[in-house]
Amino acid sequence: MKKYLIIILILFSYLGVSFAGINIQGGIKYVTASSSLTESAEEPTNPSEGDKWRNVETNELKVYTSGEWVLQNSNELALSSSDIQVLNDNGTISVSKSYIKVVGNGGAVTLNNDPAIEDGTNGKIVVIQGTSDTNTVTIANGVNTKLANGVSITLGEDDTVGFMFNGSEWVEIIQRSDK
Repeated sequence: MKKYLIIILILFSYLGVSFAGINIQGGIKYVTASSSLTESAEEPTNPSEGDKWRNVETNELKVYTSGEWVLQNSNELALSSSDIQVLNDNGTISVSKSYIKVVGNGGAVTLNNDPAIEDGTNGKIVVIQGTSDTNTVTIANGVNTKLANGVSITLGEDDTVGFMFNGSEWVEIIQRSDK
């Protein structure tokens, strides 16, 4: 039995598995949080990155990340939201959050300089939503963006487009327009 356990441990070590919070190489990473869990009806004050909180009224488990509480281990997908980004012609969309609202600065704008969207990490997904039918934002193809059929997309009010970063460019994965 000891012999098999040692062989398994050597194999895991070779594969890059870490036993202080499981970390598997090859693009898949599982990390256990070291922070404590707060259980209350109100959000904890002065949280630190990685803190966990269970709302005793809704039973939702949330983790504090990037300055906000986000759902964890739920059946819902909750994207972290940014303030509305006001863009100029040839501007760049910041991807500090996963759900980004955009509007042109004083009129319709086109993002046709590279990068139209700042580079992300490999596999990062963002959803970008327009907020105005007057101050639209057009995202051009080929400026670190790969849009469906190579065609630019114009985002008016409530129009959305989703991208995934592949390590060198943002590839369109979904879009919706009410036009």
